[in-house]
Amino acid sequence: MKINLMDPGLVGQAGHHFEWVANIARLLVDRGHSVHVYAHTALPDAPRDALAAFGPVTPIFTAHPFAGPKEARQIDPIAGEYYLYRSQSQATARDIDQTDDADLLLWPTISAYQLSACAMSRRNTPVSCCIHFTPEAGGFKTGAMWWRDAFLNMRRSKAPLRCGSFVPALRKHYLPITADGSFAVYPAPHSARRIDGPRDRLGTVGFFGAQRPEKGLHVIRGLIPRLINDGLRVLVHDSYNVLKVPQASPLLSVIGYVPDLAAEISRCDLVILPYDPAEYKDRGSGIAYDALAAGIPIVAPFDTVPGDLVESSGAGRTFVYFDEESIYRAAVDCRASYAKIAEAAFRFSGDWYPANGYGPFVDAMIGDVRRVASTQLGQ
Repeated sequence: MKINLMDPGLVGQAGHHFEWVANIARLLVDRGHSVHVYAHTALPDAPRDALAAFGPVTPIFTAHPFAGPKEARQIDPIAGEYYLYRSQSQATARDIDQTDDADLLLWPTISAYQLSACAMSRRNTPVSCCIHFTPEAGGFKTGAMWWRDAFLNMRRSKAPLRCGSFVPALRKHYLPITADGSFAVYPAPHSARRIDGPRDRLGTVGFFGAQRPEKGLHVIRGLIPRLINDGLRVLVHDSYNVLKVPQASPLLSVIGYVPDLAAEISRCDLVILPYDPAEYKDRGSGIAYDALAAGIPIVAPFDTVPGDLVESSGAGRTFVYFDEESIYRAAVDCRASYAKIAEAAFRFSGDWYPANGYGPFVDAMIGDVRRVASTQLGQ
């Protein structure tokens, strides 16, 4: 099958957009599919060259994929969100019209305006896509309206659509606004390799991901010296070099972009996710999925998607308050009962690892859209 892998958010080599596209492209090629990657025009040469190992890479998308309410207000103080959605949809539809013919448009990460653009495009190609956030993510007050409009436009276009998420909690947000009452729950992607057995003591703690405020950027700086003072080794992944942590201790390692992040996660005995609980209530975490698939315990915020996995499995500890002390206490508790949580994490990975991963994720997306396409074309 000829697949166009679409991601306007692919603007660099750090962060989940590159990781997702690279892993999915590799898997599709290994399974005999032909892949053409379409990225944002801002994509630098280095990530473009890296992805070219799997097929053609064309930086084509021109709309700002991360524009927010601020940009909307600059357009118009009242109707700015509407004008932003409309202009981005139109621009992206024109970009899609310039892509090569394909059997499927696969969107690993999609926004409402991008889905609307698929409907507006003259291609009328089957679409399979994954949603990562709630409709109002980013602070858009009219986000649900955008999505409803996009779903209705897709239904009118008659292009086969399969839409869903690997975060089951998102289903309750989108089912009421879909056009056909369908919203799939996909397996969660991960690229982990399961460890040989549960670790017997806590020696290395890791922080991973693109460090941003909602991921605890301000908290990590205070946690690092406290953990080191407790005699723990600390591994910090800082792909955008924003932490500015001085490597003043032999117990501290700071790494930038690495091609195999899952391997670095597996080097740790505990992974801390110092995330804002409000931001992650209905939001998944690729870092958490890689750690849990490998059998590595995690610390995660309570009453969130990754925190619920910890609570149900015992594979770590949760924290309630988005502050240094609450997260540190959870880490200390993990150390005190490490053998127990390590055993629970390894046991949980026995089911989580094979049931999830990029293979099951992509198979679910492609298999579903094939079924939908054949059904609709046969009507």
